[in-house]
Amino acid sequence: MSLQAKSTEDIRRTLLALWGAVACVLLIGCANIGILLLSRGLQRAHELAVRTALGAGRGRLVRQLLTESVLLGVLGGISSLLVTAWSLYGLRAFTPAQASRVHGVGLDLPVVIFTAALSLGTGLLVGIVPVWRIVRSDLHNALSEGGRSASRGRHHHRAMHTLAAGQVLVALVLLTGAGLMIKTLERLQAVPLGFNPDHLLTFYVSLPDVRYPQDSQKRVFFEELLDRIRALPGVRSASAVNALYIHWSRAYVVPVLVEGRPAADPSHPPDSHVRIVDPDIHRALQIPVLRGRSFTARDGPDSPKSVVINQAMARQYFAGENPVGHRISVLSSGPGQPIWGEIVGVVGDVRQQGLDAGVFPEIQMPFTQSPINQMAILVRTSAAPGALAPSIRAQARTLDPDLPLTFMQTMDDVVATSLAQRRFGMRLLSAFGSVALILTAIGLYGVMAAGVSDRTREIAVRLALGASPSRVVWMVVRDALVITVAGVTAGVLVALGATRSLEPLLFGVPRTDPWTYGTTSAIFVMVTLVSSYLPARRVTRIDPATALRSD
Repeated sequence: MSLQAKSTEDIRRTLLALWGAVACVLLIGCANIGILLLSRGLQRAHELAVRTALGAGRGRLVRQLLTESVLLGVLGGISSLLVTAWSLYGLRAFTPAQASRVHGVGLDLPVVIFTAALSLGTGLLVGIVPVWRIVRSDLHNALSEGGRSASRGRHHHRAMHTLAAGQVLVALVLLTGAGLMIKTLERLQAVPLGFNPDHLLTFYVSLPDVRYPQDSQKRVFFEELLDRIRALPGVRSASAVNALYIHWSRAYVVPVLVEGRPAADPSHPPDSHVRIVDPDIHRALQIPVLRGRSFTARDGPDSPKSVVINQAMARQYFAGENPVGHRISVLSSGPGQPIWGEIVGVVGDVRQQGLDAGVFPEIQMPFTQSPINQMAILVRTSAAPGALAPSIRAQARTLDPDLPLTFMQTMDDVVATSLAQRRFGMRLLSAFGSVALILTAIGLYGVMAAGVSDRTREIAVRLALGASPSRVVWMVVRDALVITVAGVTAGVLVALGATRSLEPLLFGVPRTDPWTYGTTSAIFVMVTLVSSYLPARRVTRIDPATALRSD
């Protein structure tokens, strides 16, 4: 694959999902404006009938109505550019470092042209349905019926109900996706790391080969640095590893040979991760030793090679037997001359390349026997880890004043960084879902308010004949629930298919998770009850005699 495709592989999935969320919010906004224009069209039926009687053709009426809706779209597009210019600062603030290209996003000419085209298209889209309803209506009949013409607009109300149900459908799909992402983040945060990240400070030290060409020099430097750090007040333990766990991985991946066992495929022997570790690594990270022992002082540079493997490697290579005492090779002194190392212990599995990645077979080799020039230092403290940073830097300067300590951060920050991209997508998707829910609530309220206003005379008659206000309220709420149930039912079916695109971003949560679908459906039912109760309650407070007299 291309370098560009590889470097944008992870963020591309997130951005495509967010693009879909943006489209959903836009559709809901279009439906909302369409509902308002339909309601306004009902109120203007008498006016349009008068214009027709005075000689205005239907084409002129269509141009007038479309001009109004396009004007709405253009004004919205201009406003959106202003809001976008302001909101880009907030977007960059919580964008993860992995999505570095987002920091270069700005309002350039292509974006402005795209926004202008989208604004015009949206204006035309929201105006089509109202115009189509008006064109099909009998304006002469509306003129003859006068003020009662609105009560005859059942077709208009049916169109508004359809748009409202469509809003619920789209919003439910969007909110379901956000719910799945939230549960994914919760599951990831509950994944066991395999070590204790609490009060752990990390940083990298890289020794220049020019000044530290010998293995003995590298060994002495890191041993002296760790001894100085351990002697600092507030330091409980200190150790080193060539590649941090959870972080962007620098672990070596090499083929492995087990002594006395032929490789299943000699040309492609199985691989394993190899980490170079300080002998105190397991105590410092609190990684449990399950079998055998950890590294000790006897695993020195002149001692026979020793290795420790993780549980995943023990399961893959030594299923049903004790791996301690077996010899394996990851190095060679020449073709067909492997360097064997004895397995002295088995330790618990640790997440190597992220919380959502599996645990790979791993071989750990002591730094004393395989020194390298770059190591990540891990310092466990009894107080806030950051408070010891100046003292640690001072100790490093006493050994080599020109040596920088890079990527200094707590292990909690390392873990949080590994989740940053998913958290970024979850936050934006949740924000779009919240906006969609609010727009849908406004749309439902508008439909119910328009319907109640149109049925004022009918409701007044019911109240005059003895109907209780609660019965009238339930009549309105029931109509709203019918719209919502229809939208929720269709939305669940659409979401089952639409969430396939989110599947690569999910972890530990099936895209058909019943809890998520049930929760989002219940949210829409609650929103419907509130959106329909308010206009229904208001109309029950009118005086039936006054309403009938005004009609």
